[in-house]
Amino acid sequence: MHLANSSALQNDSERAQLADSMRQFIRMYNPHEAREDTVLFPAFHKIVTAHEFDSLGEDFEKKENELFGEDGFEKMVDKVAGIEKRRHLRARLVHTETLIEGDSPSMRGSLARRRRIARHNLAHIA
Repeated sequence: MHLANSSALQNDSERAQLADSMRQFIRMYNPHEAREDTVLFPAFHKIVTAHEFDSLGEDFEKKENELFGEDGFEKMVDKVAGIEKRRHLRARLVHTETLIEGDSPSMRGSLARRRRIARHNLAHIA
């Protein structure tokens, strides 16, 4: 994260280092997420009730608000969108918005959608 600042992004070597670190993270995270979606979460749904699952979602939302403030995730998405606009990455932003709009209603606001958006944005920074 020490390379994710405006002065580091001005330096070709540090920008390349940041992009490489992000690519490595994405490479690691893709199989991790696939296992969550295909093994972990389906098994988890079998051992908790719908009420327990919803309650956990509410607990996570409360923790997110404690850590990042009210609408913290949404504010961060807006902040990233502002950075993208300033970096002349409008086309990528429009593509990301299209992904969001294309989601089914049950996917809107879901963790999976959030991850997909974050991965998409990270993959296109460099």
